[in-house]
Amino acid sequence: IIFYDRLINQNLLQVAPSSCLLVNVGKKPGNHSHSQEEISQQLIQASQEYQVIVRLKSGDPYLFGRGGEEAMALSEAGVNFAVIPGITSAIAGLAYAGIPATYRDKSSSLHIYTGQSRAGRTDLDYQAIVDSGGTAVFLMAVKALGGIVSGLIGAGLDEKTPMAAIEW
Repeated sequence: IIFYDRLINQNLLQVAPSSCLLVNVGKKPGNHSHSQEEISQQLIQASQEYQVIVRLKSGDPYLFGRGGEEAMALSEAGVNFAVIPGITSAIAGLAYAGIPATYRDKSSSLHIYTGQSRAGRTDLDYQAIVDSGGTAVFLMAVKALGGIVSGLIGAGLDEKTPMAAIEW
């Protein structure tokens, strides 16, 4: 059985055996077909019924991906599991677009922020972000992009600072 989300490359599912059950537990912004608690419970239940369970997520499942919540639920239920992380989109997306995450003499640090919280709002300390310098990457931030840009400029970031918005 494979539990997958909408962010994975759908071609990966084509290599699954035809006998494999595919379960889409993907969440679209504003339209969650399954709560996080339901997904965790489905994984626990599947561990009692199936010999091999795959929770297929894109990138690093522990970076804003709720993988930590799933791992905690599995651990608390006594389910043995292994995590095989991918490369976070915070770095892979930049590289794919030809943008170095860091660059000598320009940016010697990388900071990754979420563009949304559980409550659906962005609670960021823009002054601290601007003061820290380096490259700032905001994941899941399309909806909050205007507020993030305004917050950064309001905290003193030069309006001419190079920025990129990458989606899909």
